[in-house]
Amino acid sequence: MIIKVKPDEGQEFKAFDLELKKETKGWKTRCEITDRMMAQSYTGELPLLSWYGETVLSYTTLKEEDLDNYSLDEIAAMSNAIFNEVNRKKK
Repeated sequence: MIIKVKPDEGQEFKAFDLELKKETKGWKTRCEITDRMMAQSYTGELPLLSWYGETVLSYTTLKEEDLDNYSLDEIAAMSNAIFNEVNRKKK
């Protein structure tokens, strides 16, 4: 599955496609990703790069060395796009 990663306001990168693993669908995955996001938000701290990176590595076809080609804003946007995709209302 391919999703579109778009910059948030104030971010300066071009939108791009991101390939998700097949396992990114289903209730178990949705709970896992949502729990990760919610646990981070309860700390009141900004997520760390490693937190964003682990989310991306867990749910996409990207490898660790691939992440070196992306900025922090792009990696954070990838993580948010994954979260939004798994929590999107199914048609």
